[in-house]
Amino acid sequence: MDFFELIIMKQDNIYDYLYKKAEAIPVWQHLGARLSKLSKGAAQVELPYNTKLGNSMQALQGGITTAIADAAGGWALLTLAKPGIKISTVELKINFLLPIREDVVAEGKVERLGSAIGTSSIKVKFMDGRTAAVGIGTYYLKD
Repeated sequence: MDFFELIIMKQDNIYDYLYKKAEAIPVWQHLGARLSKLSKGAAQVELPYNTKLGNSMQALQGGITTAIADAAGGWALLTLAKPGIKISTVELKINFLLPIREDVVAEGKVERLGSAIGTSSIKVKFMDGRTAAVGIGTYYLKD
């Protein structure tokens, strides 16, 4: 799909396009992660707990937690960015609050979207709503 086709898409169709793009990401397939929700300025990435992704304490390894947090922040920006934009992470800060030994969802929320830089706040939560990690991501946007 080219840029001009994306421009004329309705918002729901853009979300469908983004969901399809997310499904095709090889590392997400490997981890079992999935883009579970998109709305204007927000995204959720779910990750089922898998002991094969754990550390020596059987908790989800921090890099995996960081990966889904980063993804949620970036996908949130894509819901507001002009169609066809590409993003890359410039900076990401994560505070780990609780060990993860069950399914989680990373929630990204756009704090600011500029012409070249966007920022998202991120929470990684257990399915019962407890917060396992919090963070903030800064992303470079390129046409």
